[in-house]
Amino acid sequence: ADLKGLQQIVAQVQPRNLMLVHGEEKKMAFLRNRCQELYRLPTTMPENGDTVEIPVVARRHVLLAKSLIAAKLKKAEAAQRKAVAEPGVTAVPPLPPLRFSGVLCRDLQGGTRIVDTVDRQGFGGSLPLM
Repeated sequence: ADLKGLQQIVAQVQPRNLMLVHGEEKKMAFLRNRCQELYRLPTTMPENGDTVEIPVVARRHVLLAKSLIAAKLKKAEAAQRKAVAEPGVTAVPPLPPLRFSGVLCRDLQGGTRIVDTVDRQGFGGSLPLM
């Protein structure tokens, strides 16, 4: 795949880490820098025989208050639209991980939810929390 095709794959797959292991060094360095800039994606170019550690983030599903979801999503979508409007951008960057703050609650059945300190009722769908 060419540069545009590789960028489209990264945008669709939305990996948490990217390791470039095959290709011309200058072109791989350009792609690494591009992925770091556009997608804020940790990208490495290990040498043959190198050992690479990739951190694993445990995920937990929690219920979030609707007011928390709406405000964060609106801000993230605005940032995404701004990035697409920049000259030379050929692929839509993925939405960044959404960070939430609120009160973490566990119920007697082991369920977990984050409650907005202002709107303490009404929960939206289940979203992965990173």
